[in-house]
Amino acid sequence: AVRGRIGSSDDPAGVVGLADPGCHERQWCILNSAGVVVTLGSDIAAALPEIRAHAESLMQDTCVITDPVGGAWDEETGSGSSGETPTPVYAGPCRVRMPSAGSGKADAGETAWPQADLVVSLPISGSSAVKVGDIVQITYRPHDAGSATDSYTVVGLHSQTYSTSRRLACRRDDRD
Repeated sequence: AVRGRIGSSDDPAGVVGLADPGCHERQWCILNSAGVVVTLGSDIAAALPEIRAHAESLMQDTCVITDPVGGAWDEETGSGSSGETPTPVYAGPCRVRMPSAGSGKADAGETAWPQADLVVSLPISGSSAVKVGDIVQITYRPHDAGSATDSYTVVGLHSQTYSTSRRLACRRDDRD
């Protein structure tokens, strides 16, 4: 049943109530002129593969991301087991962005915590194994060859509905 019609009497679109099979719980849906239930969410979901392809087209750099402890974590020492070989968890295209001009420290009580200095974006598909503590090694940067060997540590993960890329909050590794 159509409730609370939208528009004029010449406009056959209407608002459809919760009892209608095309609507999700607690969501109002729009009935288009053909009588098909449409929602903004369903439109975004349908367009998401194309939107993700556009986001991936901006990922011109390549990187390898490794688990520095080789997947073996020692609870007693709070570190990776000695002698373990880092395990690759992702290799492929990426995009590096610096959201602010500088990095800094956030104070939490008596401790200063490093803030993320940059964001590394990866395709959603094939990058779900990346976790906090992993190392991002840039392997190719066509538009900035001088920083083609940069290395970063993942300090935070990103997750959201309708995400176009997996965004990793990272801290630059200063290995002098």
